[in-house]
Amino acid sequence: TPQARATLASIDAELADPFYSGFEIYVHKQGVKPVGFHIARLLDRNPRTPFRIELALHNLHTTLYDRYVAYRIETCGSASTERVTVR
Repeated sequence: TPQARATLASIDAELADPFYSGFEIYVHKQGVKPVGFHIARLLDRNPRTPFRIELALHNLHTTLYDRYVAYRIETCGSASTERVTVR
């Protein structure tokens, strides 16, 4: 329908902003990906659900932070299995 096409064009225009493709965030079980990826995933899975997404900085060491650190350590360990000797 024309209304659906207009809505899709509006969403595409919003997601074209460099913030959505260049700013990466960690979402548990999804990993570190651009903000636009996470928003598009939510819209794809639940197109009729209204979403409110809030990004906030905090310094609380919660279980979410612990999971993030575990994820980063895991990806660092699996990034390279080669050992380099520095002399």
